[in-house]
Amino acid sequence: MNGSAFHTWQLIRGSHFYHAFGALILTQAVHSTEEYLGRLWETFPPARFITGLISNDLEQGFIILNAAFVAFGVWTYLVPVRRQWPSATSELARAARGTAHA
Repeated sequence: MNGSAFHTWQLIRGSHFYHAFGALILTQAVHSTEEYLGRLWETFPPARFITGLISNDLEQGFIILNAAFVAFGVWTYLVPVRRQWPSATSELARAARGTAHA
């Protein structure tokens, strides 16, 4: 890890951003469940289109797509973020800057 990346990781780690990332993934899982219960694929044309690309059964496509999205987030948290990969450092720093500007 070069000096700049190490310094950035220390800031992120010291600020507990990796815990915030885990909370973000949990929030996404809850949000996906909310969208499922609201049958979003039936009422929102972009959701209908994207889930139709996954499966002819729109409900099944919605479940597959959201499960994959949340699973990728969990993997990202458990592997690159918790193991402090340099790529995770830069992505978390970028996300922190984006959050600060929102």
